[in-house]
Parts: sequence; structure tokens; C-alpha cells
Amino acid sequence: MHSKLTTNVNEFVQNGNLTKYESELREIFTDIDICGCKISARYDPDTRSSHSVDESGNCRIQISLKKGVHSNELDIIWIILHEFGHHFAPIKSEHKNVIDEIIMSEERAWDWAEKKIMTFDSLSAEFKSFTACKIRYLNTYYKLKERSLNE
Repeated sequence: MHSKLTTNVNEFVQNGNLTKYESELREIFTDIDICGCKISARYDPDTRSSHSVDESGNCRIQISLKKGVHSNELDIIWIILHEFGHHFAPIKSEHKNVIDEIIMSEERAWDWAEKKIMTFDSLSAEFKSFTACKIRYLNTYYKLKERSLNE
């Protein structure tokens, strides 16, 4: 019988085309589990991936595996680590501007993901791909801030 962790890893490996990174995913998912977080895939029309914490303090990470959402399969791993990074880099109320708070949280989560990636030789070898994904996602927040300043 498979454990929930094994079932989750298998789902991401198969549906994310990540066979080459199965052992890395297993280690990442184990870390997520040890921290008390739950991770699941989503296939619905809402293609956003997310990290959330409920009223009881339970952490949940949802990653879109819908076909055509990601530029390449490695983006799935980068986004998993980024969303997990939010567990260690929550939004802090240090700015009066909500957009600034969100941007700071996003940057901290990406920084955490980068450090985690460097603990895997196979993933750190793909750092260029990680950086491209990080820039692509952060730019959406920077553009949002720019639009809000122009209003």
C-alpha cells in the first residue's frame, strides 16, 4: 500500500513529466510533510498555485498541474519550492501599502526557494531556468505595483 506522500509524489512525477526529478520531489514533499504542510495538485480552470494557512494554522500548498500552464516541467518544482517558501516567509505588516507587503513576501519566498534549490546538485544545475521563472512571476507583482502608482 502506498502512503499519501508516495501517492502525491507519483501524481506530480506522472502529470508534471518530472520522472528525472522523482528523488528530489520525494525529499521536498517529505520536508513539506515534516513541517506540517499539505500539498496537492489542482487541475481546475483557476491556474494559480498558492500557499494558505487556515484558522487552525494548517498550511496548504496547491500547485496547478493543468496542461499548458507552465513554460516547462521545471517550473513546477520552482513553484512548489516558492509556495513552500511562503511557509517560512509570511506576509509581515511592516508596510502601509498592501502591494509592498505582498511583494516583500513574494521576494522572501523566492529567496527561500533559491537557497533550497542550492541543496540539490541536479536542481542547482538548472539555476538559469529557476531565475527565469522567478523573474517572470515577480514581474507580475512589480507591474501591479506600477499600475497602482499610475492610478
